[in-house]
Amino acid sequence: MKKIIFLIFSIIVIINLCPAYTLASVSDDYSSTKYLKDTSIIYQDNHVTIECTLLTESFTSNFIDTLSATQNKTASKKYTIKNSSGKVIAIYTLTGVFSFNGKSAVCTKSVCSSSIENKAWKFTSKTADKNNNKAIGSFSIKCNTPNMVISKTLYLTCSKNGNIS
Repeated sequence: MKKIIFLIFSIIVIINLCPAYTLASVSDDYSSTKYLKDTSIIYQDNHVTIECTLLTESFTSNFIDTLSATQNKTASKKYTIKNSSGKVIAIYTLTGVFSFNGKSAVCTKSVCSSSIENKAWKFTSKTADKNNNKAIGSFSIKCNTPNMVISKTLYLTCSKNGNIS
């Protein structure tokens, strides 16, 4: 009987020594989103301009990630294709999901989306892939009048510390 009482008392002591916030954190995920306003022109000619904007940088983690020091980020680059008068022709967005820990980074998922705003243009191809710490996107867009095809390969990179470029 003394052994059972000692065992129950020991379990109660151990549970009370665990910080309450640690037990609560097991089920709680947290995230934050940082909106970046880094827009630059990556292509320009007499007919078309392509602008690149790093849209969002989302950080998500949970209790397990915190213990392992691995963190996750989701980032997107939006490529806005405009005609010579500044009107939007099409949009291509590359999104990458990254894990990093201060020693290395890896892209775990890469997806793309697109939309056409000017019916004279169409995407003839669009892809998203991943390689090490990079999300890689490519697209070709075509217009019959004037007869043009624009093809681009684009990168979204995460450093070992989680910096997105």
